[in-house]
Formats: sequence, C-alpha cells, structure tokens
Amino acid sequence: MLTYQEFMKAAEKDNFPDNLETQGIISGINAAFTSLGKFDLFSKSHELLCLQKAVLLTVYTLGEAIYQRYHAANHKTEHMLNNERSPLMG
Repeated sequence: MLTYQEFMKAAEKDNFPDNLETQGIISGINAAFTSLGKFDLFSKSHELLCLQKAVLLTVYTLGEAIYQRYHAANHKTEHMLNNERSPLMG
C-alpha cells in the first residue's frame, strides 16, 4: 500500500500512482458523478480532476488518521496488558 507521504508527494505533482486502490477510488468518483449527470465518465475535465484530487487526499488523510488512532489504541492496550501480567508472572 502507498504510504501517506508518498501519496502527498504524488498529489503535489498531480501524478497519482497507477494502482488498483487509486483506480478504484477514481472509478467510484466518476461513477457517482456520472449517475448524477454532472460529469461524463470519460471526461478528464479540470473540475473532475480537481474533485478526484480532493477526494483522494481526503480518503488518504482519513485513512492515515484512522490507522494512527488504531495503532495508538492497540499500543496502549498492549502496554496495559503487559503491566497487568508482570506482577502475576513475577
């Protein structure tokens, strides 16, 4: 999976990675707006590209935040369990 930092560097250059995750997100955005009749699915208009970039940045930012929270909570739980076990095992 692409790291958040790698994604941000690519986004700054408007050079999104060509992988299944990114393609899936972009396809979903295109399909949603096509069904609303606002954009042509095959259009690469400036507005659509800006929207894709905004949504991709949001998705990766949220994903990074969720990962960090999960990692912190998991680490805290692990630490608490280790502290609780230590006196019993000592």
